[in-house]
Amino acid sequence: MKFLSPIISTIFFSMAASNDVVPNELAKADQWLETRDFNQYGDPKDTMYIGGNPLFNETTGVQKDRLQYLEEKFPQKPWDQAASRGVGSGSSSSDSQNDADLDLAVVDRWLAKKGLNSNGDSEDTMYMGGSPLFNEMTGESKSRESHLLEKFPSKPWLENDL
Repeated sequence: MKFLSPIISTIFFSMAASNDVVPNELAKADQWLETRDFNQYGDPKDTMYIGGNPLFNETTGVQKDRLQYLEEKFPQKPWDQAASRGVGSGSSSSDSQNDADLDLAVVDRWLAKKGLNSNGDSEDTMYMGGSPLFNEMTGESKSRESHLLEKFPSKPWLENDL
């Protein structure tokens, strides 16, 4: 028993240290999701999921950790970038960061002025599956930012006619 005690202590303290990182990382991710008006899974707040949430794969029976799911969905971890420069502060000039830096408040004002919904379509548009951000064939989701940048690559909301 004396031999196992140091091993058990090492495992316990390693687990405790790693568990402290997850809540901090998840808190940063949650703050970033909130500033983007996303639900806890990184989708528009009105998104509905088969089976209740996207973490459980009904085919395999495997449940994913929410942070793991978010890191797979947003591999660049934009919440880390937002935290390092302050959430809501100015945007980066790098095109590779456009998704994380898109100012949705500006985009939403432009969409409203044009009479478009939050996805850039006419207000009365209905989507098969509930959202243009989820591909039912592949099971993949994309962020609203990515969708809007694909739909409007010239970023017309940046023009000075607002």
